[in-house]
Amino acid sequence: MPILHESRVFVVDDDASVRVALGRLIRSAGLEVETFASAEDLLKSWPSDSAGCLIIDVQLPGLSGLELQSNWRHRVLPCLSSSLRLTTTPTPGPRR
Repeated sequence: MPILHESRVFVVDDDASVRVALGRLIRSAGLEVETFASAEDLLKSWPSDSAGCLIIDVQLPGLSGLELQSNWRHRVLPCLSSSLRLTTTPTPGPRR
């Protein structure tokens, strides 16, 4: 299936390390990506003719990811919400 160069993946997350990691992962799949630190940043710079999908952190400061998704319904873009918590301390017990 050919990749549409006009479509992009838009990542909104207040954690810079998550934005960088997701951006690299998405680019490695051959897709274009734009990252934003807040919902407000996305809305300020949103190109009206864009096609693609959103990956939004649920717990954003200011306008939350859920509020952004709710306000986004009038646009025709798929929207994925994430609430990803990464820890650097090992968790005791067996891994599943």
